[in-house]
Amino acid sequence: MSKFYCYFDGACDCNPGGNMGIGVVIKDKDGKIVVTKSDMIKRKSGNTNNVAEHIALRQLLEYFVGKIGNEIYISGDSQMVINQATGRMKIKRGSYVEHGKQTLLELEDVKKNNVVFMRWIPREQNEEADALSKKAIGTNKNDGWVRA
Repeated sequence: MSKFYCYFDGACDCNPGGNMGIGVVIKDKDGKIVVTKSDMIKRKSGNTNNVAEHIALRQLLEYFVGKIGNEIYISGDSQMVINQATGRMKIKRGSYVEHGKQTLLELEDVKKNNVVFMRWIPREQNEEADALSKKAIGTNKNDGWVRA
């Protein structure tokens, strides 16, 4: 059984309605990066940080669709998305609802042939995925600089 350590993050440059960025990092058991992904999703009214987080998690899960017999350890800094994916929180209302439902379907598909563990981590422990999500939208909100 192969082990993978995975990180995801989503960002929105103007919440709601801005450009969204997603970041995904997948590492093997030795810490070697297997996959990184950084994408931007153009502005539209339903775009939010929560939507971006769900899309990032789905992008991560897509790597494992069709793969068999893996232990997958997924970490993210969105408590809401981690809690929804693990069943500790319901998907209620907001522009993320359809994305959340799609995330759960994708997760169930991956879990059919793999063992999946998930946990929330603070943003400081999610730096690689966070940086990729911010890079996608051309911003780095953690650097302290604010345009005057």
